[in-house]
Amino acid sequence: MKVYEFTGRIDNNWDIVENEYVGIRLIDILNAYEMKYEDIEFYEVETYSVKFKKEEIDENVFIIFFRDGAPLGEIEPISLVSFNSKWSHSLADINYIYIDENSKKDSAN
Repeated sequence: MKVYEFTGRIDNNWDIVENEYVGIRLIDILNAYEMKYEDIEFYEVETYSVKFKKEEIDENVFIIFFRDGAPLGEIEPISLVSFNSKWSHSLADINYIYIDENSKKDSAN
């Protein structure tokens, strides 16, 4: 699986932060393991979470292992960053990931 090194900018609602990242594309992981999914939700150690629909996961969503040359440690083992055209997001301290293989398309049924 290809590892990417890149500079990314995230708006954290206070200012725009630029960091150097090393990580892999989420879509590469999903494709490599032939995972079937409709929604994927990432949860931080705190109560915050981010949910992606299948069509929102593109080549601009990364699982990060290094930031600014330093490996993420035991407290923050992996992070998620998205530089999607709709929004940029960073999620640290990922505690668990929920993969919904059968998300309901129509809640009335």
